[in-house]
Amino acid sequence: MGLTGPWGSGKTTITNIVRKQLEAQNSDIKIIKGLNPWISGSEAVLLNSFYDALLNALGINYSSRKIRKQVQEVSRYVIEIPTVGKSLSKVLEKDINQENIEKWQANLKNLILSSDKKYVLFIDDLDRATSVQIRFLFKMLGSLFNLPNVIFVLLYDRSRLEKILQDDNKLNTSFAEKVINLELQVPKVSENSVQKIYRSCLINLARRYNVSDKEVNNLDSAFQLIIKSIDNPREFIRFLNSICYIAFSPDINLNRNDLLLIEYISFKQPDLFQLIKENPKLFVSENSELDISDVFNLGKLKIEIYGFYSKVLKNKYSRWLTILEVLFPYIEQCQMGKEHLQINNNSNEGRKNNRIYDGHNFDLYFSLSEDYILGKNKGYCR
Repeated sequence: MGLTGPWGSGKTTITNIVRKQLEAQNSDIKIIKGLNPWISGSEAVLLNSFYDALLNALGINYSSRKIRKQVQEVSRYVIEIPTVGKSLSKVLEKDINQENIEKWQANLKNLILSSDKKYVLFIDDLDRATSVQIRFLFKMLGSLFNLPNVIFVLLYDRSRLEKILQDDNKLNTSFAEKVINLELQVPKVSENSVQKIYRSCLINLARRYNVSDKEVNNLDSAFQLIIKSIDNPREFIRFLNSICYIAFSPDINLNRNDLLLIEYISFKQPDLFQLIKENPKLFVSENSELDISDVFNLGKLKIEIYGFYSKVLKNKYSRWLTILEVLFPYIEQCQMGKEHLQINNNSNEGRKNNRIYDGHNFDLYFSLSEDYILGKNKGYCR
């Protein structure tokens, strides 16, 4: 069986749920455990690992000399995938001892059938393997492991797998279709449903950090901006694990919305994060430390800021403008048009709310680490 879907679509999660249900509700089904075929590069080791997993599931003493000898005899042979026009019966090389192989297969079949159980083995990330590994796996499944009551469930992204098969001139793509008897597509979940789950996760995590309900409500606008730009659940989990502990920390006295958004930029677009960090005068609109030339030539600075916006941010980082305009008034004004850009705003609103665009706070947002926040910068920590 094949379970196909893009990376991050939930294939592993689905099979984990299925695995638990099978183990809990079906005494006649046994999950074959302890197998990761992509760890080994050797065909013989890969073949042995499959036999090892199957024999252990059958309760056979794999360490016995007789069994090991039989497995070694089988694994000595390299099987060839048939080209177009050749039958599956000709998979094995001509010089193989067919009688030994058939006897070994017959013994395995009898053991499997006499156990009155079905055996299921899940193989995840098939599309992350090399073409050599995939080729050999299909050879095994189409011949040596074409056994009764043994079900292999392969997880992969179909488009990626097809690309690997097309690039391997030794592998006939139609052979893979013969091996995979049933292919199921992971159902597509609506974007709205996924975003609701993301939002719930962020709210629950913030509360676990003892962020007050009032602060959580204030964070909702930042949550909405972030969840709309997350590409898949796997990226969302990485984001939770990498960023949120900083923004939700009770020891930080910076603006949580700004902190969450700038850390998200750092997580997903580190070059933009670095660009902002290195150009404070193009982003700091309150209490900025302008040099004397900027003070006496604000018109030139205005041209520089708008040019940076139109030539760099708008061209290269357009997808980030909705977040940047929330963080920086200059960007919001540039979005409205050059005539709306105001330079040298002496308001203290940013300072009052510890906003990132205030000159007294700007550097703090780019110097975050646990030691810095909890130790060195006492003035900005609770």
